[in-house]
Amino acid sequence: MSGQNWISLINAASSRASGAGTALATSATTATISPCQAGALTADVATVNPDGQPLGWYAGLLIRVTARGYFSTAGTTSNLSWALAANKGNSSGWYGTNLAATTTLALGTGSITGIQWNLNALIRCVAISQTAGTIDTQGEVVFPNAVPGAPQALTTANTIILPMPNISGETSYASVDTSQVTGIGLRATLSAAFGTVACTQWLVEALD
Repeated sequence: MSGQNWISLINAASSRASGAGTALATSATTATISPCQAGALTADVATVNPDGQPLGWYAGLLIRVTARGYFSTAGTTSNLSWALAANKGNSSGWYGTNLAATTTLALGTGSITGIQWNLNALIRCVAISQTAGTIDTQGEVVFPNAVPGAPQALTTANTIILPMPNISGETSYASVDTSQVTGIGLRATLSAAFGTVACTQWLVEALD
C-alpha cells in the first residue's frame, strides 16, 4: 500500500509473466501482442486489482512497463503502431482503451526480417474513481532503422524513437474504472495484411 517502498512484478504469480505474447502477422487489424491468460486470448496476464486491494489502484501508484520484440516487413507497404492499453474488467472480449500510443511507422516496400524494438513507459494513477479514475501514461518505442551490420560503424546514426504519445507530454485518460480489475496490455496495429510484429519479453512492475 502507499507509504511503503518496494518494487514488484505486478503479475508475479503467472508463469507467463515475462514471456512472449502472440505475434500479429499479415493481418490488417489491432491485436494484443503481450502475454495473455491461457484460454482467453485477450485477458491480459498483467493486472491491477481494484482500489483498496493489495496491488490495487490508488492515487500515486506508479506502474513501469518494459517490453521487447521484433518486427518484419513484407515487401508491400503497411503501417505499424504500438499502444499500451487498459482492459476494463480484464475481459476476454476486450472492451478497453488505449492509455498511450505511438504514431504509425511506415514499413515500406522492402523485405527486412527481425528488427528488434524495445519499449519503456510509466503509467501514473492520478486519481481513483468507480467510473472516472485518471491515469497518465508516457513512454517510447526505440529501434534501429535497419538490421545492424557487422561491424557496425560507431558514427552511424541509425536509431528511430517513436514517443508515446507522439507530442505534448503524457496521455491523460480520465475514464478508468478503478473499482474493477484492470488488464495492462500492449496492442499493435497493422494497416494492411503485410508485415509482422511480436512481443518477446514483457515486464510490468508496480513501484511504491
